[in-house]
Amino acid sequence: MLKEDQDVALLRVSECFLEAAPQQILQLTILLKHYHSNINFEFIHQVASIFSSLGSMGWAMASYHRSIRLAQQDKLNIGITGTILQFLWHFCTTVSRILSLSVLASIWPIYTAIGCIIHWISMTTWILIDSHGILEFCRDPNHAPHCSPNIKERIYSVLFSIVIGVIHIFIYLNAVDGSTFLKHVFFYIVCFLENITATVFWIYISSNDVKNSWYFNVLIILCIIPFLLGITAMIVYYGVFHPSLKHQSCTNV
Repeated sequence: MLKEDQDVALLRVSECFLEAAPQQILQLTILLKHYHSNINFEFIHQVASIFSSLGSMGWAMASYHRSIRLAQQDKLNIGITGTILQFLWHFCTTVSRILSLSVLASIWPIYTAIGCIIHWISMTTWILIDSHGILEFCRDPNHAPHCSPNIKERIYSVLFSIVIGVIHIFIYLNAVDGSTFLKHVFFYIVCFLENITATVFWIYISSNDVKNSWYFNVLIILCIIPFLLGITAMIVYYGVFHPSLKHQSCTNV
């Protein structure tokens, strides 16, 4: 049942970042292009819908990490505080990422799509370089584990890497068991630089009407500050509330 719950959690993450995230970018882009600074019920409803969807993405990632811990007997489970920090980490970074892509798409939709495709290809290549975990995931259960993967299994692993690469446009999803410190550093530095670049373009290329609107400075803040808050939550999680630290402390005692 735990293994099935782990698979369901992975499918939930895939649904969020393959379907819901692009829809949120499209919805925000349309809203920014046609919004006239009027705060009415329709605007509040749209904003509430967007943030509820973003919240579900953060919870999907926190639930996924909790599920994969529950399904592995050799690892300790994530506590309540750790789950909350996981949610804040992924929610804040996702908010910043989607808003950054949306503000850029509102002025340069084609270039934004090209940039996302380049990011997707780069992330897929990065995943394929270290695809041992994905190969194990895509193995045929009837195929002996000591044998090298066959062509069918390798094709499945490449296709799965492509899907994970799309998810990496928005969030980091670790597909290989092992140390993630350097991977997190690399991925979040790349994403932060991309977010900063998108925000700078938004600042200098937006029309005067947009620059004079009430939401201009609000979006600039929301493109940067939540990302930093999410990274802070991640550092606190790994530095204080990660299950391996508790296991190490108990072992020392």
